[in-house]
Amino acid sequence: MSSQQGIKLAFLEHFLSLEKYDYSEIDLKLSKNLLDKCSSEYFLSKLKNFPQLTKLALRMILDQLNTDVGSTLGKGFSQLSHLQNLQLVFDSCENTDANIFGLLNLLEFCNKLKSLNIILKQNQLQLFALQNISQKIQKCMDLTELSLNLSECWIDDDGVQILSSLLTQLQHLTNINLNLSCNFIGVKGVIELGKHLQQVKNLKKLYLYMNYNHFRNDGISNLIEELAKCPNIQYLDLQLENNKIFGQYFSELSSQFVKLSNLQYLKLSFAQNNIQDEELIQFGKTLKKMKHLKHFSIDLEQNIKISYEAIIKFYLSLIKIKMLVEYFIRYY
Repeated sequence: MSSQQGIKLAFLEHFLSLEKYDYSEIDLKLSKNLLDKCSSEYFLSKLKNFPQLTKLALRMILDQLNTDVGSTLGKGFSQLSHLQNLQLVFDSCENTDANIFGLLNLLEFCNKLKSLNIILKQNQLQLFALQNISQKIQKCMDLTELSLNLSECWIDDDGVQILSSLLTQLQHLTNINLNLSCNFIGVKGVIELGKHLQQVKNLKKLYLYMNYNHFRNDGISNLIEELAKCPNIQYLDLQLENNKIFGQYFSELSSQFVKLSNLQYLKLSFAQNNIQDEELIQFGKTLKKMKHLKHFSIDLEQNIKISYEAIIKFYLSLIKIKMLVEYFIRYY
C-alpha cells in the first residue's frame, strides 16, 4: 500500500469511527486511485466493525474497479450478514468496456440483496456489457427493489430488450426505478419494455424516466397501454419530456391511467411536448374518473400551445377526483 493510500484509508478509518455515525448505513465517496486489491481488503476489514450494517452506498469512478478490486469487494460484501441494500454510483470514464468486468465480479457475490441501486449514467455501454450486467443481477433472486440509472448510456432498442428481460426474471420485485433518459430508444424498444413490465406481477411502485428519446406518439401510447395491465401498481412516476407527443394520443392516455384501479400516486412529466388545449381538457375530464387517486402531479412546462384558460379547465376537472388530497400543476 502506498503512503498516499495509507493516509486516505487512515482518514476513512477515522470517519467510520465517529460516534455520531449511523452504524446501520454507510455512504462513502471514494477518491480516484484509492482502491487496489490490498487497500480493498483493508477497507473491508474496517467494515467488519459494523456487524449491523444494512445499507452501503459507494461512489467511485468506474475505472477504479478493476477485476481484482471487484472480486475482493464482492466477496467482502457477501460476508456482511445483515447487508440488504447496496448502492453503487459510478462516475463516467473514458473506457467503459474495459472497466465493466470489475463491476461484474462485484455483482457475482452479491446475490442475497433485497435492494440494489446502480448508477452508471454517462457511461457508453455496449450490448455485451448490458447483457453481462443483466445476467449478474438475475442471480439476485431475492431482490424486491431494483434501481438502474442508465441515462446517457447510448442504449437503443436492442439494449432495452436485454433490460426488459431482466425485469421478468425477478419475480419478487415490488419497486422498480429505471432511468433510460437521453438514449436512442424507439417504438420497438419502448413497447417491449411495457410488455415485460406488465409481467412483473408484484409491482407496486414504478419510477420510469424516458425523457429525450425517439418513440413519440405510438411508442408512448403502447407503453402506457401495457402499464395499464399492471393491476397492483399504487405509485407511478412517469417522465416523458421532449418525446414529441401531440394530438389525440395525449388525450387518450388518461383512459389507460383510469384502468389502474389501485393507483394512489401519479406523477407525470410531459414537459417540452406539443400538447394543445383540447387534448389537455379531455385528459382532465377522463382523469377525474380515477376513484382511489390521492396524489397527482403533472409538469406541462414549455408546451407553448396550452393556454391559461385550458389549465383552469383542467384544474376544475382535477379537483373533482373524490379521494384527491394533494395536487400540483407546473405550467409556464
